[in-house]
Amino acid sequence: MTTSESNCCGAAKGKVAEFNSQEIANTLNALAKFGVHDDKLVELLCETAKGRVVEFNSQEIANTLNALAKFGVYDDKLVELLRGAAKVRVAEFNSQEIANTLNALAKFGLYDDKLVELLSEAAKARVVEFNSQEIANTLHALAKFGVCNDKLVGLLCGAAFPLVAEFSSQGIANTLNALAKFGVYDDKLVELLCGAAKGKVAEFNSQEIANTLNTLAKFGVHDDKLVSLLWGSQKEGCRVQLAGDCEHSERTREIRGA
Repeated sequence: MTTSESNCCGAAKGKVAEFNSQEIANTLNALAKFGVHDDKLVELLCETAKGRVVEFNSQEIANTLNALAKFGVYDDKLVELLRGAAKVRVAEFNSQEIANTLNALAKFGLYDDKLVELLSEAAKARVVEFNSQEIANTLHALAKFGVCNDKLVGLLCGAAFPLVAEFSSQGIANTLNALAKFGVYDDKLVELLCGAAKGKVAEFNSQEIANTLNTLAKFGVHDDKLVSLLWGSQKEGCRVQLAGDCEHSERTREIRGA
């Protein structure tokens, strides 16, 4: 944490009791985006939020859950209160809020069947608003829950077609992985995602490579070009890792020998 970040966090701690719902959500969201995790400030914000949950709108609910999930902070009482608030306000959720809330619950490993059902129904009415990341995150979350809502999955797959070029490596891997978990083989979408993957192979991390190769195997898809590119990228990643490990070991030996 930089000095300026530390000063800002320190100032916020002294004023937390005065924060309204928007200020709580915005502060948590900003900390998550900056990658700044001040344990004490997050704890204080969570405690203040518990007394103001009735004030939270859909965006504030989603942003707070999303920030806590990014921090890996599971405050069971606050999450329970926010889930309750979300059920009341679910009709107000936009595509981003739906996707972020489902994604946060999935990261927490928390399956609230009623909330997931309500958010899934809301998603069906807003599918045209979903961008590539929201499509991928929603499918990924549902797959983690083991919930295959045939109607919603079909709508999301249809929405993905014109947006395939916008999918990130993570989005491609997560979408393919979700479809495999659902046992849904949409040949056209899989073909398009494979095509997009070929142009983004350099961006794939090891987990995304492994998940994509595993999915192709499950589907019985023999895309030799993509498999070759992914396998080559995986081997290159291993060589880089091995080189890094060797360099680290050499430095360690030098230090110990000094």
